[in-house]
Amino acid sequence: FRVSNLGNGLDSFTIDSINSSTEDDFDLANLKLFVDSNQSGSFEEGVDSELIAHESTIELEAYESVDVFLIGDVPQPLADGQYAANRIDAYSTKTLESNEGSGNSGTELDTVDIVFSSTEGRSGSEGIVRIQFVEITIVKNIDIENALGTSEAITGAIVTCYLDVAAVGSTTAQRVIVEDVVPVEATYIASSLTLNQTGLSDQIDSDAGAVSSAVDESVIRVYLSSVGPSTPVQRISYKMMIN
Repeated sequence: FRVSNLGNGLDSFTIDSINSSTEDDFDLANLKLFVDSNQSGSFEEGVDSELIAHESTIELEAYESVDVFLIGDVPQPLADGQYAANRIDAYSTKTLESNEGSGNSGTELDTVDIVFSSTEGRSGSEGIVRIQFVEITIVKNIDIENALGTSEAITGAIVTCYLDVAAVGSTTAQRVIVEDVVPVEATYIASSLTLNQTGLSDQIDSDAGAVSSAVDESVIRVYLSSVGPSTPVQRISYKMMIN
């Protein structure tokens, strides 16, 4: 939420939060308010300062704004698409008096009549938290080739592993890491890692793949920027030789 002082002078505001609808599906628990202390645009635990509802104040110069985060716990279990409606209200704490009356204002003006805004120094906004699920599925298949021309897993046989990665749900998963472990009975074949038939290097560099090798095992890692219901199946493949 963004709180703005639209007055023409310094003002301070108290903030309140409520579960604002009786028609939504659930309420967030343990609601807390935080001010964006470093103006990063995202909540940072231990950095952003907590506001105590009805008590803490925010001071803003004329036309200055600040972001406020409403943080709460989501109850379990919930279904895809269910939502919670929450509202915050900002109240000006500046009260003035003059020969014409009293009220809220953004600055002290003792030579003119007080002009009341339509909001009377109070404004609010509602936000929606909607539950969206995404489930990553990985299907693994293997092909085996040996010197006998059969598919028997014997010493020296080459095994090609295929990992097909897809997603179901109503949203997209970000920064997905796919890992597979080469068993101790086999040895990874260098430079055999691919993503959608495009070769990937074994080293950690600018492409999406990396292989870490140890004495007893190798770990295949492929980094996918996003995977969602509309994303084509992402096929990872690599080869190993049976010891």
